[in-house]
Amino acid sequence: MRTNDDINESEHFRIINLQYGNNMPRRKKNILNDIIEISSQLPWWAGLSLAVIIYTTLSIYNSQEVVTASTSGAANVGAIVSGSIIKALATGAQYLLPFAFILGAGTSAIQQFKRSNLLKRASNREGKTAIDSMSWREFEMMVGEAFRQRGFKVKETPFGPDGGVDLVLTKNDQKILVQCKHWKTQKVGVKTVRELYGVLVDEDADEVNIVCSGEFTEDAKAFVKDKAIYLIDGNVLSELIQGVQYEKHYSSSSLSESCPVCGSDMVPRLAKQDANAGNHFFGCSMYPKCKGTRNF
Repeated sequence: MRTNDDINESEHFRIINLQYGNNMPRRKKNILNDIIEISSQLPWWAGLSLAVIIYTTLSIYNSQEVVTASTSGAANVGAIVSGSIIKALATGAQYLLPFAFILGAGTSAIQQFKRSNLLKRASNREGKTAIDSMSWREFEMMVGEAFRQRGFKVKETPFGPDGGVDLVLTKNDQKILVQCKHWKTQKVGVKTVRELYGVLVDEDADEVNIVCSGEFTEDAKAFVKDKAIYLIDGNVLSELIQGVQYEKHYSSSSLSESCPVCGSDMVPRLAKQDANAGNHFFGCSMYPKCKGTRNF
């Protein structure tokens, strides 16, 4: 009888395809819903700007005189009819499209406030308690905001709880897939990590980050040693969040020195263990891949 470790790569791709491809629910197409969704993924001010531009453009177009049979001498009835239809559609679009963008912008603003608040709660002294009290969706939003404030462009995927890749990060032509595991008691095992390795290859991504609020099993840690998969457990996540929050309080000139190990930017962090607990220091922005530090 085969164990999980005996499953070959072709079987992984079949499993991933079944789980994340063929079984995904199909949503009915609706242009207004699509516009709202697109606008909600943009900064709120971008959605409002698009609403103003679209309204102004269509308002100018609709203010133009419609060609009628009397003004054209009834020379081209087909062109007159099609022009009238387009004008009627443009009149409706003048109000519907900006309204959809405004709704999306409002959603974006609310989500941004919620993300920032979740990250702030997770960075205080009761951070672990705050993280444990979050729903799986809030946990994903908080993790996404932590990466967003580190300069990544973050796309949230619609899979749902434990549905595969939760976030897609892009920065400097680098594509990183992130899966969030808000497991309070159960350790994340090698099966989960192995499945994400299949997604890494299939999506042609640069790396995968698996973020959990707890811990990983030893088998999971051993599996990723020679792979572009990085495990971010609860302790590392707390340091990442603290680094984001402390970075806000310092100017870029304070972070001008590069990492002594890999040359990346440094960010301020707070030591939590040993004799240095409570003291600040500069850590590499590429942590946990690089653990270079400098004195504060």
